[in-house]
Amino acid sequence: MTLPTGTRLGAYEILGPLGAGGMGEVYRARDTRLARTVALKVLPDEFFEDTERVVRFEREAKLLAALNHPGIAAIYSFEETPGSPDSPGSSGRHLLVMELLEGETLRESLAGGPLPARRTLDVAVQMARGLAAAHEKGVVHRDLKPENVFLTKDGRVKLLDFGLAKLAPSLPASESGSEAGTLSRMTKAGVILGTVSYMSPEQVRGESVDHRSDIFGFGTIVYEMISGQNPFRRETSPETMTAILKEEPSLPLETPSLSLIAARCLEKKRERRFQSTEDLAFALETLAMGPPSGGLAQRTSTPLARRQSRMGWIALSAATVLLVTGAWLLTKWAEAPPPMNFERLTFRRGFVWSARFAPDGNTVVFGAAWEGKPVELFETRVGSTESRSLGLEPGNILAVSRAGEMAIALRPRFLTGSNHPGTLARASLAGGAARDLLAEVNAADWSPDGNELVVAHSVNGKSLLEFPPGKTIHEPEGILGDLRFSPDGRLIAFWEYVPSGARVVVVSRDGSGRRVLSDGWRPPSRGLAWSPSGREVWFTAVRDQGRSEVYAVDLSARVRLVARMPGFLDLFDVARDGRVLIGHWAAGPGVVARAPGASAELNISWLAVSILGDLSQDGRIAVFKDGYGTLYLRKTDGSAAVRLGTVSLDPMALSTLSPDGAWVAATMLESRPRMTLVPTGAGASRELALEGFEGVSAVLWMHDSKSIFLLGWQKGHGARIYRQSLSEKGPRPITAEMTSPSQGADGLALSPDGRSLALMSDGTLRLFSAEGTALRTVPGDFTGHTLIGWTSDGRALYSYQTADLPGRIYRLDLATGELKVHRALLPADPAGIWRIHPVRITPDGSSYAYTYNRRVGDLYVFDGLR
Repeated sequence: MTLPTGTRLGAYEILGPLGAGGMGEVYRARDTRLARTVALKVLPDEFFEDTERVVRFEREAKLLAALNHPGIAAIYSFEETPGSPDSPGSSGRHLLVMELLEGETLRESLAGGPLPARRTLDVAVQMARGLAAAHEKGVVHRDLKPENVFLTKDGRVKLLDFGLAKLAPSLPASESGSEAGTLSRMTKAGVILGTVSYMSPEQVRGESVDHRSDIFGFGTIVYEMISGQNPFRRETSPETMTAILKEEPSLPLETPSLSLIAARCLEKKRERRFQSTEDLAFALETLAMGPPSGGLAQRTSTPLARRQSRMGWIALSAATVLLVTGAWLLTKWAEAPPPMNFERLTFRRGFVWSARFAPDGNTVVFGAAWEGKPVELFETRVGSTESRSLGLEPGNILAVSRAGEMAIALRPRFLTGSNHPGTLARASLAGGAARDLLAEVNAADWSPDGNELVVAHSVNGKSLLEFPPGKTIHEPEGILGDLRFSPDGRLIAFWEYVPSGARVVVVSRDGSGRRVLSDGWRPPSRGLAWSPSGREVWFTAVRDQGRSEVYAVDLSARVRLVARMPGFLDLFDVARDGRVLIGHWAAGPGVVARAPGASAELNISWLAVSILGDLSQDGRIAVFKDGYGTLYLRKTDGSAAVRLGTVSLDPMALSTLSPDGAWVAATMLESRPRMTLVPTGAGASRELALEGFEGVSAVLWMHDSKSIFLLGWQKGHGARIYRQSLSEKGPRPITAEMTSPSQGADGLALSPDGRSLALMSDGTLRLFSAEGTALRTVPGDFTGHTLIGWTSDGRALYSYQTADLPGRIYRLDLATGELKVHRALLPADPAGIWRIHPVRITPDGSSYAYTYNRRVGDLYVFDGLR
């Protein structure tokens, strides 16, 4: 019975109806205690007498309230009202108090037909992120449908009614009409749950369900957004259930990539769907990097027969979705070039760091980190879905000689996406143990005759080109990566990473005749190999659009595009017959925090990319930016993020929160460094002049929030610590110059009493007074450590190492230099995590936050690239 306007239910006054369903009626209501408008769900009367159901429902409501994710409608409370004293024997009511949303449901939006491709993709990404947050907490929706997806007026997507259907009373399926309302199951198998045309096959069969049933329902919704119609709805419920169990939906051609993602979700066997909503979200976010329709450029297709094969569907993943899209374009572009074939070689969740063809051209050796484990060497064959471990220590493959001798990097340290030095060793493909040769090697290749190795060797912080190992033939400007001998053995090609970007360089085998073939590429550009003819160097690189492309450059520095695909690519090797090994992947850096008093970590990432800038001294507020340079403020309890403004895209740019929480000091690393003060509340941003500065490596607020310390260097000078008062025009140096311009990039911290500064530079920890007087050097070698801050008692410092995985926070004793592990850091889902950086911790050591850097992808062999 609909309640009239003005009815009082406890502290809530009914303002009008919003809707009704099998679980009860929903009203707009006023919370008279907090003077706010809420959505009030009034549950059926029979719930009041069923104590077990009420207890279980309340427990579920509390769990959902704890989700606290922007993509899930918030539940405020679950309450009980007594029966009316004017009606003896009347029962009370149970109320679910929820966030009131302004907008419309997806069902109402679909009344006008299919959604535009860009809007469909946006809604799908937000749905997947909300669903992933619930699945991470062990909550399965079980009744996904357009009615339970809400589109707010400001463009956000909210999932509704989590977990309610599983506690609803059991109802029989209707024999006429495909929508039998919301059918339910309790906690046992054999009872159906969900709106019929959005059920998964296991729901139809009455089996137990898990998060993969939600993924099936998700696919049904995406299909409906694309086509405007449900893929399984028939005249009656039995016919609809039969379609779900036996029929394959036809895929709309208008949006091929989205259609293929939906198809993967709609696999009949749950083992063949996406195995996690995180994987699904990665696939959608990777697709969002390219055109909304899913179109790819030339030479990125596969034959239609391969797409239709059953193994193709089993193997389908986020990366495959993007690559297979080209096959759809072949049906529409008669003038397209001959199709390119590709085949997926890996089928586990994680990241492939390196790969090489063996001499036979069909065996592939690769280094991969699967399911959060250390990188390991594997062997597979083209055409096989299986791979085997080589049984060696953790390591990457660097090269394979024509005689089957491997050059490998054992125990690599992942410092950046392109710099992961390890101990160079050699081992035979035929088996046997590896033999160590040289430490701190980032790249290597065999000479064509297989007798000698050229290596990128790190010595005292410098990357040297050595041939043979131990003989320096070239000292580059930056870090070397991906060394490759030309087929005739006359030239060596490599990536050179400098502060301004990445460049493809060649030198003669004696180190002479250096030529830059291509310059100006952005991170994460990497992967390089010679064409079989030796006339071109092929490589994968990133331009301004933020995705990888395959290029070729000849020795006259003429660059041409070979292939374009959404997402990121790594070109690992080119076989003598022209086949190419390529890794395709997506990146997903995010932020994890442990709030004060919390018993566990909470993922506070916002949108697809989140990179931590700072953590407040009390651990309650985090500052971070997204992949577009937008700066956010967010409470570590998971409250909604607050957008502050746009700052630098550069990952090395700093954003530091003032102690009073009023400002964020953000460095802008462009043609010259700048510093902007961004208010966290009302007010306008202001710029602090950094005239003559060439670089800034650390920014630190004084405790009164009126001055800033910064570590930087001006033209013609070494690094110095400067002090900048907010009321003064420019910074003034307070220390003498240091030995190198970049020195000190490893951290600056102010003591709790504000009287001492700690500076970590090149493995040395030095103390200064706040006025800049040198005090002393702390004993010990702290190479690789980055300073976080002081402990609250002033006796120690916190630090971490970017090479640690899992990440670790160390406590560094100032008197003795002793290091002790304070806390280990690793997200609950470790797959694809390769680095924990940056890290922040409160002085009392109880609360912390960190960025996890995740890459997830697979290895492919391509045939037909020209």
